[in-house]
Amino acid sequence: ISGGYVTLENQNIDSTQYLINMDHQISDKNHLSGRYFYNQDNFQRPFAAPIGFFALNLFRNQNLTISDAHTFSSTLTANFRATFGRYARTQIPEAPGLKSLQDLGSKVSLGTQVPIFPGIRSNISGGFVNIFSGGALTQDPTAYEYRAEAVKVLGSHQLSFGFTFERDQINATDYSYVPGDNTFDGSRSGLGMSDFYFGLDSQFFQDNGRKFYLRESRPALYVQDDYKLTHELTVNLGLRWDPWLPPVDRNQTLVGFQSGFKSSIAPNAPVGMQFVGDSGVSSSIFKQNWKDLAPRVGFAYNVGGKGITVLRGAYGLFYGFPEGLLYQRTDATQPVDLYLNIPAPGGGNAGGPWDNTYANYLGGDPFPRAHVSPDQFASYTFLLPVSGGVLNTAA
Repeated sequence: ISGGYVTLENQNIDSTQYLINMDHQISDKNHLSGRYFYNQDNFQRPFAAPIGFFALNLFRNQNLTISDAHTFSSTLTANFRATFGRYARTQIPEAPGLKSLQDLGSKVSLGTQVPIFPGIRSNISGGFVNIFSGGALTQDPTAYEYRAEAVKVLGSHQLSFGFTFERDQINATDYSYVPGDNTFDGSRSGLGMSDFYFGLDSQFFQDNGRKFYLRESRPALYVQDDYKLTHELTVNLGLRWDPWLPPVDRNQTLVGFQSGFKSSIAPNAPVGMQFVGDSGVSSSIFKQNWKDLAPRVGFAYNVGGKGITVLRGAYGLFYGFPEGLLYQRTDATQPVDLYLNIPAPGGGNAGGPWDNTYANYLGGDPFPRAHVSPDQFASYTFLLPVSGGVLNTAA
C-alpha cells in the first residue's frame, strides 16, 4: 500500500478448561447434582499499535453449583440451588524493551509506585498507529447466589414462586493512567503524527491509581400463576420484587454530586460534592429503593382449538442495575485520588510541552502522590478544577 504501514496484531491465545459434573439419586423423590467449571484464558489484548505493544491478559474463572430437586407430591415440586463464582483478571502491559514514556524523555513522574511495568499510552489519531500498551490492573470479583423455587398445581392453576439472593464483591487495583496518557489529534499542527513528533498534546491525563472494594447484595422474590382459563386460552400473571441496594465501598470513598450541596466531611470541597458521612448521605451514595415491583402478564390462545394457529402475547416491567465496575470511576476524583486532565498542555493552558508536561502547572508535578484517607478529608485542599467521576444522585 503506497504511503501506508501494514502490521499484524498480537493475538496469541492460550485457553485451559476443566469440567466436573456429579449426579446422585438420594431417593425416588430427591435428586442431588453438582457442577464445577474452571476456565483460564491467557491472551494478548491487541491495540492499534505496532507489534510488541499489547496487554497480556490473564483470566481465571471458577464456578461451582450445587442443586437439590425434590418432589414432595404429585402437585408440588421444589428446587434449591447454591452457586459460587470466583473470577480474576490481571492485565500486564508489554512494550519493546519495556520502555515507558518516562524512559523516552517525558519528564512526568509516575502517579504512584507500580509493582510491574506501568505501560505506555500515546494515542495518535489520523490513521496512524498508537504507541500504546494499556495499563496495569487487577480485578477479582466473587459472587454468591442462593435460589429456592417451587411449583404447585391447584386445579387449573400452576403457581410458581421463588426467592433469590445474590452477594457480589469486587476487589480491584487499576494503574491504567499512572504513567500518563497523551493524545495527539492534529489540533496543534494540523496532523496527528506531526503533533506527536513535536510533542504537542491535545490532551493529557494522569492519576495516582485507584483501589476499590465494592460489596453489593441483590435479593428478589417472585410469584406467577399460569391459569388455564379455557381449553383454548391460558393466561400468565406474575409479580417480581426486585429492590435496588446500591453497592458500598469498604474504603468509604464513593463520591456523589447534588446541586447546591455543601459537604461537612470535606468542607473545602466545591459546592455539590458529597461524601460518605455527610448529613443525609448513605454509604452507597445512592438511596436504597425497596419499592421496585415488576408486574408481568401474558397469554396463549389456541385459535379454533385445533392447535393449528396459536396467538401469544406478553408484557412485563423489568429492572436493570449498573454493573459494579462502573462505580469505581467515582474513586477517580479528589480527595481520595488525584485525576488530572490538562487540555493542550504547553499552549494557552496550564502545563508544558510533552517532555515536561508540568512545566507551567501551578505547583509543578504533583506526582507521585499517596491516596488520601477519609480521616484526612476535613483538612484537604482541593486542586481546581476537579476532574474525575462522581455519582449523580439526582439522575
